[in-house]
Amino acid sequence: MSSIQIFVGKKNDIPVQYLEQYFALQQLHEEDFFGFLPPSLDYYRNNWTVPREKGSDWINAIVVNEKDLVIGFGIAIWSTMYENLDRAFFRLYITPKERRKGIGTQLLKEMVSSLPPIIETLYSDAPTATPGEYFLQNFKKESSYTEEIIVVDLEIIDIHEVEKEANEQKQQALNKGYDIVRIDNCSFGESFDEEEFVGIVEQIWNDMPIEDLAEEDFNMTVERYNAICDRNKRKGLEYVSFVAVHLETQKPVGYTTYAVNKYQPAISWQDDTGIIQEHRGNGLGLAIKYQSLLTLLKETKAKYWRTSSSRVNKHMRKINEKLGHKLWQIEPVYEFERKIIEDIVL
Repeated sequence: MSSIQIFVGKKNDIPVQYLEQYFALQQLHEEDFFGFLPPSLDYYRNNWTVPREKGSDWINAIVVNEKDLVIGFGIAIWSTMYENLDRAFFRLYITPKERRKGIGTQLLKEMVSSLPPIIETLYSDAPTATPGEYFLQNFKKESSYTEEIIVVDLEIIDIHEVEKEANEQKQQALNKGYDIVRIDNCSFGESFDEEEFVGIVEQIWNDMPIEDLAEEDFNMTVERYNAICDRNKRKGLEYVSFVAVHLETQKPVGYTTYAVNKYQPAISWQDDTGIIQEHRGNGLGLAIKYQSLLTLLKETKAKYWRTSSSRVNKHMRKINEKLGHKLWQIEPVYEFERKIIEDIVL
């Protein structure tokens, strides 16, 4: 293995002279991982200044070679409150010329040694049949969860057909006793009781298929949800949501949210979509997502609308297919014991 230095820790543990290289490598990784034009470098510069919300923590890591070049990086994120306190998500990236030299394993081992003792489980993802997946398969042969990434090419969508269908879907919802309300930038409290709305978020999050992941149910509070939204807005995301409202009770029963990052305006990133169980079967999921599609076409410069769901979520797959989504890539998640990394002898 060539001579390398690894810096692991909080932001002040990463030498300032390497930050611009680190940001450029993050940008390269995002392009490799997602296959899209990544955000501008200003996104990573700005992101470096945005703190994690209360209840979560993270570490950064970089690998520097003998020529003083950053050739790899890693991040690890974990919860310090609420739930899943014994799990940490990580992601690594090593430049192509430096792979298959054991650098990724050494980097991961040093990152793991910096994690709190309470963390017993690690998990990470990578597009299928890529170097990232092959690396994860060194620690576990079979994936624990599979996410299907699907995309709409917005430049080939007929806006007139979408507008007609969106209006028809909204009228059908009204006929069944539901309204659809638009909310910008997560300001749900201006239209709904915040605790009631966040209770719906919690139900929807906990109802999503997790396959074989060892993941506890989420405990979502108003403070926590607002903190997540606020952090993402500080990172440059602008949100648009559509909420399904039961007219008889005037209560929200489901929602969908997408975001466009001002540093990456060509891509719309779909966030949550869900209807609580007692109001399913009324076509509301399709109706609210059609409002999103129409808004994207009318109000943004986005060229692609990206969303994803578990491979076993057949209902959401049908909705997304009706909206024009096509399979882009498959991202398996590998979950394994921390001890597997700690026991590796380099």
